[in-house]
Amino acid sequence: MILERKRLTPLILCLLLTLFSLVLHTLPQVNTMINYVKEGEPKQAGLKISNRFLSYAVNYHKTLPDFQKRQVTTTIIEWVANVFNLRIAVSFVWVNFSFLFFCGLLVYYLGQLYALTHSQSLWSIVFFYCSFSVLLAYFIPIATYDESIQYFFILLSLIALNKDKKILFVVAFTLATLTRESSLILLPGIAFFLLNIDFKNAIQKKLKTVFKIIPVALPVVFYILYLLWFYKENPETYEQTKVVMAAKSSVYLKNFGSVKNLSRTILFFISVYLLPMFFLLFYKKQHFFSPFESKLIRAFVITFCINTPFILAFGYAEECRVFTLPLLFLFPVFGKIVRELLPFSLSFFAYLIHPKRLGFLIGSAVMGWMFFDYAFGLANLMEENFYREYNTISITIISLITIWSYKKNVSNPK
Repeated sequence: MILERKRLTPLILCLLLTLFSLVLHTLPQVNTMINYVKEGEPKQAGLKISNRFLSYAVNYHKTLPDFQKRQVTTTIIEWVANVFNLRIAVSFVWVNFSFLFFCGLLVYYLGQLYALTHSQSLWSIVFFYCSFSVLLAYFIPIATYDESIQYFFILLSLIALNKDKKILFVVAFTLATLTRESSLILLPGIAFFLLNIDFKNAIQKKLKTVFKIIPVALPVVFYILYLLWFYKENPETYEQTKVVMAAKSSVYLKNFGSVKNLSRTILFFISVYLLPMFFLLFYKKQHFFSPFESKLIRAFVITFCINTPFILAFGYAEECRVFTLPLLFLFPVFGKIVRELLPFSLSFFAYLIHPKRLGFLIGSAVMGWMFFDYAFGLANLMEENFYREYNTISITIISLITIWSYKKNVSNPK
């Protein structure tokens, strides 16, 4: 009975959190990809899924040269729409939120593989779904399209890597790369820290090193072969892509060209990384990471250092889902960190119920709200989203951890 409950709990939790995210995207006070209404037009009563934006998004990814080579998501959406006779918008929602549901299950399973307890792995699920660009994935301008499928295949490839299933890793990571080529940014972190290669003796052990590198190199080879085939079949797209790529040199203006753009860049970066970075650094001050967790953190750091400058130079920072990719290494272990820093025990709540501590929490929340209200005003992102609310909650959680940590330090001075 207990075993059955343990098996069902992650399923139920993933389902509830996926539905919660979907509900957030369909509330009448927000305007997202899911329930989009053009500015100035009144919302239809009871409108949950609007065909306008999602049909446009699918067609946009079929026609824009830079996106045409990413055919996995669009193909799945259109296939589901045809097989089940659904509107493209409805198919988009089913496909993306279904893969989001499965991503949560993979996060749980990875947590178990990484030696987390059942409870800690459940908290990893919660942390994943409550991360900024997952919870609010289809809000504008985040505007997620490929990521839920990309994350699914990346997480599956990390499972294959941990279980030494080389063929599964190659297949899963190749599919992740075909879904969105930014997946390749993860490979240096995987190669340097997760393959257990002895780089000091790599030359002496050439054959062994080569065998370990091959599975990581194959997705790159397959993707290059795919591009050669795709552009051979679509020569006009190749020429158009060269024009688009040449225009990428001016993208930095979109990120830094005005106060509004700079505000958006900073705010969306903070929204993605404020809580994860705080959890990591605060946990490191008080606890030790296991050797394997340290490898995951190093893989995260090297990917973060590659990904962030690349986005700032060639991507759109306001589409902050692009910042999230390095966190895929760490989502499965965040549950352990959350449980250590926020125990949610009776003594925890008893300690909080004190006028000074409650006042500190409320004051932190008010100051956080005032700051983000002003900052998102500069970025012209004041209405029809939950960006201020999300960041205010993040500040409140940070304050909560700080209060509890102070209590522990006073009770157990070193």
